[in-house]
Amino acid sequence: RINSNMWIEPRKGNVSMVFWETIATCGQFMFLKKKKGGLMSIVSTVRVVNPLDRDPSNFIILVTFEENNYTIAVSDSREAIEKNWTYLLSSIHPILEELNPEETEQFVLNKITGLATVEEGEEGRESKVEQFHTTFPSLIEDKLVTYYDCAFWEKGWITPARGVLFISDLSIAFKSPSYKTVVLFKDISSITKELTLGLSSNSIKIIAKDRPYWITIIQRDTVFNVIEQLWREAMNRWRDILDPTMRAKTNESVNKLQLDMSQKHGKFKKKFRIPEAPLIEHWATLWYKKKYHLGRMYFTENFFCYQSNANRENNLKVVIPWTKILDLKKSGMLLGVFQKSFTVKTMMGNEYYFCVSNRDFICDQILANVEEKNTYKEKKLAKSVDPTFINYNGWSMDEDTINQEDYQNSEEIQREHWDMYFAENGYLDTPLIVRRFEDLVLQIGIPDIYRGKLWQFCSGSMYSMCIRPGYYSDLRNSEHDEDTLSEIDRDLHRSLPKHPFYQTPQGIIQLRNVLISYSKRNPSIGYCQAMNIIAATLLLYNNEEEAFWLLAEICENIVPDYYAKGLELMGTIIDQQIFTGLVEAYLPQIKNHLDKIGIPVGILTLPWFMCLFIGYLPWDASMRILDCVLWKGKKVLFQIGLAILDMRQEEILKAKEGQSVTQLFKDGSFKTKDIFKVSFSKKYNSLPMHKISEMRNAQQFAYMSGLQRTTTMKKLRQIQKGYPKLKLNELESLFRQFAEFAPVTDKEEINRSIDVDSFKHILFAQLPALRDAFESDDTEKKNLIDALSTLIFEVSII
Repeated sequence: RINSNMWIEPRKGNVSMVFWETIATCGQFMFLKKKKGGLMSIVSTVRVVNPLDRDPSNFIILVTFEENNYTIAVSDSREAIEKNWTYLLSSIHPILEELNPEETEQFVLNKITGLATVEEGEEGRESKVEQFHTTFPSLIEDKLVTYYDCAFWEKGWITPARGVLFISDLSIAFKSPSYKTVVLFKDISSITKELTLGLSSNSIKIIAKDRPYWITIIQRDTVFNVIEQLWREAMNRWRDILDPTMRAKTNESVNKLQLDMSQKHGKFKKKFRIPEAPLIEHWATLWYKKKYHLGRMYFTENFFCYQSNANRENNLKVVIPWTKILDLKKSGMLLGVFQKSFTVKTMMGNEYYFCVSNRDFICDQILANVEEKNTYKEKKLAKSVDPTFINYNGWSMDEDTINQEDYQNSEEIQREHWDMYFAENGYLDTPLIVRRFEDLVLQIGIPDIYRGKLWQFCSGSMYSMCIRPGYYSDLRNSEHDEDTLSEIDRDLHRSLPKHPFYQTPQGIIQLRNVLISYSKRNPSIGYCQAMNIIAATLLLYNNEEEAFWLLAEICENIVPDYYAKGLELMGTIIDQQIFTGLVEAYLPQIKNHLDKIGIPVGILTLPWFMCLFIGYLPWDASMRILDCVLWKGKKVLFQIGLAILDMRQEEILKAKEGQSVTQLFKDGSFKTKDIFKVSFSKKYNSLPMHKISEMRNAQQFAYMSGLQRTTTMKKLRQIQKGYPKLKLNELESLFRQFAEFAPVTDKEEINRSIDVDSFKHILFAQLPALRDAFESDDTEKKNLIDALSTLIFEVSII
């Protein structure tokens, strides 16, 4: 049995051979021993310039590829790590000889990641937990997640302090022989990746209460991901308090392995666009275009998934709901060679040929899942009131458009491309996804005849709908909120009013059904203007149920929080702040001129983002944009926004007032071809998404801080009504002092932690003129204590 503590999460980075001697090599693997004395003895001095996180282990194993090198095992014991080396030679190296070069790196990383149960520095966890709580007794309720040896800096320090970084569910704590500090996640306003002295990419900068800290550590990306995850969880808890209607999204995970698994499952769901995590994984080979492709086969509760290990250019991927599998056949020969293989055939006639080592076991699992899910689907649909919703292809009612020669030529070209793709890679709903698919979506576009199905496929909404048979029908027929229905009814006839489909009773009824059903699914949103425009567009290409699930995918995953009423459209506002920053970086003249004439970028562009550009650009351009957004996400919105500003830069800079600028984007003169040429040019196709993510986190913190202050001031005004002797600014100052005096989150604890005499001391120190007025009325003081402690309890955000 391999000692799993020797395997580590693969750590990317070059290793200087000045410090190491080679014990053995085998193909791409290297077994190294740390040199004694010489240069290795001065590493501690080097740390002053480029601080390392810990002394390296005596032995390491590397794997090298054409562009990247990874450390995959470490140990101070040669005997222990030799077991890992033997395992590599006997079990992994022989497989690499059979793989294509582009598949080997991903195979090794997947394999080692599966073997690793800890990261470097995670040994001896129990003693570290005790050390953490002993060193930081105020954090006794915190649950230690992980810890690392690192270097820690504060502003003004000449050299860093070396010590241990403890990361708990609620805080970051650092301890060195001469220094210790605690940073609470609730106080962090920014986390960014930085260069050490402008040279080495191994630092993290944290700002908390306007105070900067730097962490320098070799495993920078791993540590950053952990801190960022926990910070987001803290902000999610804050969100839930600010808007109680939000469905809780916080992760209860508190150890490193669970955090890693949560992140891994999140990436899996995003990769396959399904709402489930994998239950079982198998190595498998797919036969495609007369070639074997090694990869991983995943079984989830409702789906059969496969992805090859090749790089992005040659990657293959397929998702098949269990309910879409028509037949399964075992086979033993391919091209005259004996194979343990089987063929999966789907309802649309797509066939996929797989080779696996444990074929009989896998086939039994597949057949059992197919039978179980088909039985469940039949039962759910049998209980549903009206499980089908007819789609009248509303787009085809716009005869003025579809009879135009240019439109027909464009549709024919697009359809030829897609027909060729489906013929080679399988038909909807279960085609094989190769790089060509993305090229078609982004560069060619989707013909109207396929748009509905491909929107469902690109967004993943068809998978959510697949696993919830009868859900929409039951929701549609449930009770609704009359106020929300009144809001919706006011906007129904303003939703694409010129389109023939919405000049019919059927179009209006279907739109009403989708919007009111979604308001019942997600009360935190209910209904918000702009949703009617999006839903109306979706219904032109889909039936009610399909449009409902597409709307849910857009509101909850593609542009989350854009329409959240309780958070005052937080997602949209934050993205406008981010977009303003991008305009300043890419188009500074436009940003400066818009500020000068009194129309901030966000004011101009907010409705573009809210409506996903529908109604603000020509119809064919809007549909192409929606194609891309459903496949690539909100990054496309930033690209399109920058592109159309760029295309009108000359006119914008000539404008003397804001109204002239807004008019530039209502004349319909944009050509779809030009928009996409600029949007996906080198300039805008490589937006720094990691920086945008960092900006979004910081902006979310700032936005919720402002919302928290607004909420607090509203409640203080209510309290003041009962104490007219206190001015609002005096009450606010008193509240701040009182909150610091009693910094606990339980209302009863607050009341127990301060008596009337203690409160007098604070009250009269702040407001000496009121001493006489309050001195004889302890009941009033108690009531004020109760009111303030209640407010402190309500705004205790983490």
